[in-house]
Amino acid sequence: MNREILLLATWTLACVCLPGMGSGDFFRNEGLRSRLAWAMARDGLTVVPRLDGEILATKPPLAYWMVALPARWWGDLPLPLARWPSVVAMAIMSAAVVASLWKRHGSRAATEAGFIFPMAIGWLGQVPSAELDMVLTAFVACSWIALAMGQDAPSLPRSAFWWAMAGTMSGLGFWTKWTAPLFLHSAVLGLACWRRDLRILVGPGHLLAIGMETGAGLLWLAMASREIGFQALVDAVIHKEALPHLSPWHHRIGWQVSEWFLYPIQVAGMGMPALLGLLFFRLDGVRQLARNSLILEVFLAGSIVSLLFWDLVPGHRPRHALPSMAGLVMAGSWAAGLALARAQGIARIVRPLACICWIVLLVVAQGERTRAARAESAPGQMATRLAETLPPGAAIGVVRLRDDGLLLQLERKGFRIVRQNSPSLDAKFWLLARDETSGNETAVPGNWTDQQGADIVLIRR
Repeated sequence: MNREILLLATWTLACVCLPGMGSGDFFRNEGLRSRLAWAMARDGLTVVPRLDGEILATKPPLAYWMVALPARWWGDLPLPLARWPSVVAMAIMSAAVVASLWKRHGSRAATEAGFIFPMAIGWLGQVPSAELDMVLTAFVACSWIALAMGQDAPSLPRSAFWWAMAGTMSGLGFWTKWTAPLFLHSAVLGLACWRRDLRILVGPGHLLAIGMETGAGLLWLAMASREIGFQALVDAVIHKEALPHLSPWHHRIGWQVSEWFLYPIQVAGMGMPALLGLLFFRLDGVRQLARNSLILEVFLAGSIVSLLFWDLVPGHRPRHALPSMAGLVMAGSWAAGLALARAQGIARIVRPLACICWIVLLVVAQGERTRAARAESAPGQMATRLAETLPPGAAIGVVRLRDDGLLLQLERKGFRIVRQNSPSLDAKFWLLARDETSGNETAVPGNWTDQQGADIVLIRR
């Protein structure tokens, strides 16, 4: 047993660290999420995130707190510190897959499943990453497992405990991204339909979970309203976030019929090759072993029903359904683990070959991150070049520049970022997009670009 656990721990560590905890840079959304966390580390924790004097009530704060607290103690926010929640989230989900299968089908099947689970293309862009989606996915996975434990518990007190845990995990997920309860209740609805027992929907366990979620939601609502006011919160959450992203009547492009067919394919593609494990359910032996496995039913029910929901939401990206993909990958890992544990002869080399191929892919991904970070337009490289030109600790004004990765790297070097709509307009230097300049300003010589390669101008006033 100790040998299997050591092997799985080593494999999981390799899968999350080989892509590079500190490789790459604060590209795209990683820059925004990390900069928000750094603002909290520097200025103090808030329930409603703030950046450059602007209130950003479009996301709850829990994932930012996870990064801000150690960054405040450390005094800096390097890439590994910004990305640690995604690594822990992946480790928790891997352990959950192994533990749930170990208890029911033994160490061999659990070990095989533990090796298969990290092999999904969707993990490559999320682990390690400073994005919020992996933290949400871990909370959703824990809520699904607690749901299965609660539904299968032999006594009422134990059932109530696990249902309360399911609601608590979903509530914590809500404090990460508001969509977390959707995934738990998708699993409950799918399970009720699967078992043709709609009493699950109105049972005391489900109502208890709803109560826990409601408590978490009301706590956030009260604390956020106290900070910025209830009306401002409603405007930000409903009018700026929910309606434009969820309602086809408010979305800029509305429903696209082609997305209804392409979106599930894209999400399934993120789950490859681990998702191919679902094909093993065609084997009689695997199907027989998996029959009456409640936790497997929950994985599949939650994934399929939530994926159907996201399929009807216009303009959404596949990463928004990352918990749906994770549930399918968990189910695929289960099936693959059961099949490979019973494999004989040449079939036994399938997993070792798959692991070798995956390691090669991880090394290639790490190399790509490193090359991207060395590009002249990378935030770290550009910030270093700007720091050689600017006086130490200077205030830098910006107007519409939204390269948060570059701005974060400048802040880490001791510079202060001031937006034009900020009350503090004492900046002598300004970073402006090319189209923001009139041509009459005094430009500091240099070839400056944002991370997308668009020209920016450093001006001294």
